[in-house]
Amino acid sequence: MNNHTILLHERVDDIPLLVGMMSALDLGSILNQCIPTHGNHAGLDHGNITIVWLAFIMSQSDHRKVSVEPWVKSHLLILQKLLNVSFSEKDFTDDRLSILLKYLSDSDTWNNVESLIWQKSMRVLPPNNGLASVRVDATTVSGYHSIVENCLMQLGNSKAHRPDLGQFKLMSASHQPSGCMIASTVHSGESADDPLYVPIIQRVQGILKMSGGLLYIGDCKMAARATRAHIEQTGDFYLAPLPMTGKTKPLLEGLISYAIDHPGEVQELVGVEEGSRGLESSRMEKQESETQCIEWQERLLVVQTAETAKRVRKELEENLVNADKAIRELTSAPGKGKKVFRTEEELDKAIETVLEKYEVKPCLDISLQKTETRKTCYVGRGRGSSNRPPVEKVETRFYVADV
Repeated sequence: MNNHTILLHERVDDIPLLVGMMSALDLGSILNQCIPTHGNHAGLDHGNITIVWLAFIMSQSDHRKVSVEPWVKSHLLILQKLLNVSFSEKDFTDDRLSILLKYLSDSDTWNNVESLIWQKSMRVLPPNNGLASVRVDATTVSGYHSIVENCLMQLGNSKAHRPDLGQFKLMSASHQPSGCMIASTVHSGESADDPLYVPIIQRVQGILKMSGGLLYIGDCKMAARATRAHIEQTGDFYLAPLPMTGKTKPLLEGLISYAIDHPGEVQELVGVEEGSRGLESSRMEKQESETQCIEWQERLLVVQTAETAKRVRKELEENLVNADKAIRELTSAPGKGKKVFRTEEELDKAIETVLEKYEVKPCLDISLQKTETRKTCYVGRGRGSSNRPPVEKVETRFYVADV
């Protein structure tokens, strides 16, 4: 009996899960369909190379090409079983990965890949096609990279609060409420958010091929007039908070004042926490360019959720207590280091500073009081005498009587 059993041990980790998810999306065949194959190409196809490479990146949190080949060598058996194909670690050399990366960096290729992935992603949709809304947003990804001019990693406004690190910007559009990604674009780190919304919305419209009626949801940077005009022109809808710049703040203040003066027009909101309410208004908007002028009627929604009202009320109560204490301390008992207010205007100015700091000016009524202290002394220095006439000095002090 000279037969021997050879046991090979490999770590499985999360590799079956990652490869299984990508195989369920049919990612390999999608990539092979979109990426051309060179006539001299031999070995593993582009689709399977990408699946293994992505599994490595997500499993090891490592994007370096140089680390892929040794990792594949140490997991060769499990990878071959999962992909049901034979290959070697030499299919994952730096050169092969660089060629694949060059194909994936082509915008047309990537657009085709995302379009086909979306078609494979959504198998079951709720009523009304399941495409009621799309969330569009931007984020930044930082890294310890050397900054090279005209390259991807650049210094910019860091959402991670690391302005010292290079970053790139990712725009994404995802289906709501599932969160399934529809499209994404990558931009250099110094790019502003505002002009990046229209291109990705155009890509979503091309992928979904819907004739209007889609709702795009975003933050205040999506509320740029050019972006809103594009969405309106294409027959879709948008929902975004207006940035508190320009005429927005007085507009909001006017609508809130109107809601206070006309409580009958404030409606209870349905489908959210009880006690939430809102007011609807409208205005005409216009976007002019060299070739056209777009005009549309825009709905304005002023919403106060019950949670927001509770939070604001709590903040107001805390500010009232802190402002009351700070105003009283302005004229506390005289002592070393304590300021004495000799004029009413000087005290009013100090009180105004406190009211502005805590934003409670309309909520507090402050009463001031004036005291006078009379003191007789002699003119000049030294002790008094019959040759030095006395004078009466009056010291005036203003203090806070009540808040």
